[in-house]
Amino acid sequence: MKYVISIGYFDGLHLGHQALLKSLVRLAFKNGAKPLVITFGDDFFYSLGLDIKIIDLEKEKINKIKKFGIMNVDLIKPANSFLKMSGNEFENYIMTKYDLCGICIGEDFTYGHFAASGIKELEKLSKKNKIFLHVEKLTNVENKKVSSTLLRNLLKEGNVNEYELYAGCKYTINGRVIHGRSDGSKYGFKTANIDYNPLKMIPGNGVYITETNVEGKRYRSLTHIGECPTFENKEITIETMLLNFSKVIYEKNIEITFLKKIRENIKFITPAELRKQIDKDVERIKELYD
Repeated sequence: MKYVISIGYFDGLHLGHQALLKSLVRLAFKNGAKPLVITFGDDFFYSLGLDIKIIDLEKEKINKIKKFGIMNVDLIKPANSFLKMSGNEFENYIMTKYDLCGICIGEDFTYGHFAASGIKELEKLSKKNKIFLHVEKLTNVENKKVSSTLLRNLLKEGNVNEYELYAGCKYTINGRVIHGRSDGSKYGFKTANIDYNPLKMIPGNGVYITETNVEGKRYRSLTHIGECPTFENKEITIETMLLNFSKVIYEKNIEITFLKKIRENIKFITPAELRKQIDKDVERIKELYD
């Protein structure tokens, strides 16, 4: 079977990535081939010596890729030896491992150690081996180049609305519900504390209107990220308060979808003052849906 391949980290699988994958599927079908994506696991940034959080963990990314009808995904893990390949070694690798009829890449694609090779070298490779090369133009939205870096910056700012504009989807975090300090439950606002993967990018500190999926059912929720200054807790936590929900869900996995940031974290004089603010926050949830 012939393959048309695309290569990249695809973090966040934003609108630019989506355009590339749509072209990959279209061109594979046109040429009677199968589309295949070569990508990397959660060790990618570590292999590069970079302290960068991941938008989509490898399982999340693979699931997103498969939604485009791409069932063939090669996950390079560990990434270290692959990233140290020279340009020629990389070319030999893809030409030897895959029966190629084409390559689809973005116009800023580079490869080989220290990103020494790029489009010009791939053009020579494609002519030499009589395969086609498709170069997808970069995607711009509102005069901004769509990129994974842009998405990370928006998440750091807590700007989940604008994130959706460039990512083409809302941001989500999955995690297991764990026991917390139970400060809130003592004052009438019970929350679910989330144990999340430390490699995963989390939105900036603050309070968000969210939706939380528990066992396949979605609930309106209010999610707090960061320290809890009212209770003198300096640990960074993610905790969500589900509306009209009373079940015990410790050790269950839940998914939080971020809709809108409504305020920064505030230190209140008393827990009672915090309770009043939470009531106001819940009213804002109702306003969003009305």
